Amino acid sequence: MFKILLLDADNTLFDFDKTEHTVLTQLAQNIHYDDLESFIQTFLKINHQVWGQLEKGEITADKINDARFKELCHQLQIKQSYTKLANRYVDILSQTIFLIDDSLDILEYLYPRYTLLLATNGLSVVQRGRLTKSGLSGYFSSLIISEEIGVSKPNSAFFETGLDKYSYEKEEVLMIGDSLKSDIAGGINFGIQSCWFNPKKQENETAHQPTFEISHLMELKDLL
Repeated sequence: MFKILLLDADNTLFDFDKTEHTVLTQLAQNIHYDDLESFIQTFLKINHQVWGQLEKGEITADKINDARFKELCHQLQIKQSYTKLANRYVDILSQTIFLIDDSLDILEYLYPRYTLLLATNGLSVVQRGRLTKSGLSGYFSSLIISEEIGVSKPNSAFFETGLDKYSYEKEEVLMIGDSLKSDIAGGINFGIQSCWFNPKKQENETAHQPTFEISHLMELKDLL
């Protein structure tokens, strides 16, 4: 039924929660900020707000990094240059790899059977760096990265632009990702089917209803 699979990156293929905690810990140590918990929790709160602004089209991807670290330095009264801190974060993040269980195995299975496209709202240097270092980049025919194309999920233009060079019918395309507000809503907005990757088996408290739901990546074998 499907010919093209769009796969999200963070918390779908990459364990971004674990990665982020590791990177923020290292960053706090680098600037000798003693209250690690406050540093991490403040950043996570700000980061959530900023990415929410991106999904609403209120900020562009290229402005995210400086915006969140400027606010972090303001709230925690950090005297370091927020620009240098933001750049250091991206440098470490792009080289820190933790994969979701069986992400490599499922890509190995899917690769000869479907056209695989990475569809992410992440920053270009981060996503391309991690894909290369992890060895996952070779599985994808294209990388659709919001910072590079100038539009983000869940905007339907993200999908239209990313799929522009492919010949397809919408019923042949499936969006797979962990975010109801970004991946699933984006699929709905564009008029394609979607699969919610929900490993923690959370309740869906949004209006965005996925076509399918899985809690483990290997379930895609049976689903497809």
